[in-house]
Amino acid sequence: VGREFLRDPSFALRAAVELGVHVDYEPQQYHRARVTA
Repeated sequence: VGREFLRDPSFALRAAVELGVHVDYEPQQYHRARVTA
């Protein structure tokens, strides 16, 4: 998991989108470039 975060900092949000999980919390820095799958 650690190496994947180095490759893709938004790994957790991207995985949540792929699994169909709604994430209520997004860090402020992610508001400019939302994760889309």
